[in-house]
Amino acid sequence: MSLMKFTEKALTHLNSNEFSKGTREFTKNIINAASGDIVAAAEAMEFVLEFSMFIRECLFWEKFVMFMDGVFLEDDDIRKISEIFADKKEKEDYARRIIKVIDDIDIKVKITYIINLTRALLAGFITKADYYRLINAVKNTMEEDLRFLTGSIDQDHLTTNINFEFLRQNGLAIQLILSGKGDDSGDEFVFTSLARMIDKYGLKYGNEKYQYSTSKLSLSEQPVIQTKLGDVVARFG
Repeated sequence: MSLMKFTEKALTHLNSNEFSKGTREFTKNIINAASGDIVAAAEAMEFVLEFSMFIRECLFWEKFVMFMDGVFLEDDDIRKISEIFADKKEKEDYARRIIKVIDDIDIKVKITYIINLTRALLAGFITKADYYRLINAVKNTMEEDLRFLTGSIDQDHLTTNINFEFLRQNGLAIQLILSGKGDDSGDEFVFTSLARMIDKYGLKYGNEKYQYSTSKLSLSEQPVIQTKLGDVVARFG
């Protein structure tokens, strides 16, 4: 098929009433599918297959299907998420947020982390506010830095490196000691409570090293880490 024929076909679909109506229904269907509506998911899938030349939508749909299959393992999971987001507006806000996060994620392994965090939410292990913090932290952090996090989470007082520079930007690490030597050779970093929650409920969810309980302690209730410079202490929330 020539380039002209392809673009003509795309414009034909774009300008057709069928396509215009379909895109409106597609938006509605993926919002409902995020909350476990099987019929809406099927209709959205049918739309994607019919208009498969829209590559970005196809890439999104591939990730979105992976998310739905990983979260809704049983019919009871649909009930749970409906109970968590019982209010109609809250349910729609959740759907739009998770769709935006999934759309922005760059690699599939991060979808697995988002699935784990959503499963932890359904199990009652994390609060809704912390869930939103966690999924956005996963979205905004490079996979290479997340791998460093999960491989180093049990260590204390780690020295500075490039991973910490980026983890700090996303609230996953904080400088515990600021060197007074004029360079960064004495700087030490520690992982934040947000980082430890990402490891427990996202990166290593279900790992035997962790114990899980519905007695939730939200991030807002976690102790504050202090950065020290000699006798000066600066507080960071």
